[in-house]
Amino acid sequence: MIALKESCETWYWLRLLVASEIVPQEKIAQLQIEVEELTKIIDVIMVSTKSIT
Repeated sequence: MIALKESCETWYWLRLLVASEIVPQEKIAQLQIEVEELTKIIDVIMVSTKSIT
């Protein structure tokens, strides 16, 4: 699913911004939490959809 791929890519870029010290961890922490939650939600949707079909 495209949404899952995009959320994983967003997580990657947020980690890269922190690792390269472009943006401090404190400024990105809330975004990382939100991306993680969205990824979990998308994953549950995918599992539920697969079990229906």
